[in-house]
Amino acid sequence: VGNELNCNNCHFGCGNTFGGKNGSISLVGSPKWYPAYNARFQKEITLKDRIDNCFRRSMNGKPLPHDSKEMEALVAYLTWISSNVEHLKEFPWRGLPRFNLDHTPDPIKGKEIYMKTCATCHMPNGEGMSKKEGTLEIPPIFGPQSYNDGAGMNRLEILSSFVYYNMPFDQPSLTKEEA
Repeated sequence: VGNELNCNNCHFGCGNTFGGKNGSISLVGSPKWYPAYNARFQKEITLKDRIDNCFRRSMNGKPLPHDSKEMEALVAYLTWISSNVEHLKEFPWRGLPRFNLDHTPDPIKGKEIYMKTCATCHMPNGEGMSKKEGTLEIPPIFGPQSYNDGAGMNRLEILSSFVYYNMPFDQPSLTKEEA
């Protein structure tokens, strides 16, 4: 997409999960969800439009031409992982469970939790670790190589749910307050 992010950073298991603890954001069933009205664009969008929106906004990158072999491959993959649920009308695993906390976020306490729990992988300033350096790929969570301000991950209620259900990776253990 033009930066350090990829789909698997938010859609663990290449999106072929049913969400829940460490199941991240499922893509199973996504071809059935489109076309759909999008409030941000105030019009109906297709699955290809949604993929490009994710590339541009969620991953701070560049869109794919709708007729490209890469776009066709992504749509084919999403259709394939959804083939066992194409008969369903509801997809309870879609998206992230939302929760509301009645508190004001505390940046000082948040920094303490980040440094103790998150900085080991995402690094102290959030730049992550890249395969280019011969290390495990950990996505950047701050800066131009990460999400932009139009991404869902830039919204506290989405980010906190993602963190609660998925972090630390492979052993989610934060409380809702900590997330």
